[in-house]
Amino acid sequence: MIANHIHDALNQVRRMQELVHEKRHFHGYSGTARLASGTMACAASILLSSSRVPKEPLMHLAVWGVVLFVSLLANYGGLAYWFCTDRDVRRNPVMLKPA
Repeated sequence: MIANHIHDALNQVRRMQELVHEKRHFHGYSGTARLASGTMACAASILLSSSRVPKEPLMHLAVWGVVLFVSLLANYGGLAYWFCTDRDVRRNPVMLKPA
């Protein structure tokens, strides 16, 4: 009888620990934004290796700069969308700390 109560209490404590850890854990950036950024990087590398684009370093720098800009915009835009719309976050700036 007492053993059952102890096991129930331990299970409740473990569940509470999991919930606290889950709420504090940063789940990462949007998978869709990361996928789009990676796809764009692969497309840029294919484009830069083709004969259509001049082999000048300035052109490569410009293309990779655009990839960086769009990737940052997609990832941090997704983060801002999550921050503004997720009910669990409640627009608490502490939730942005890992980012």
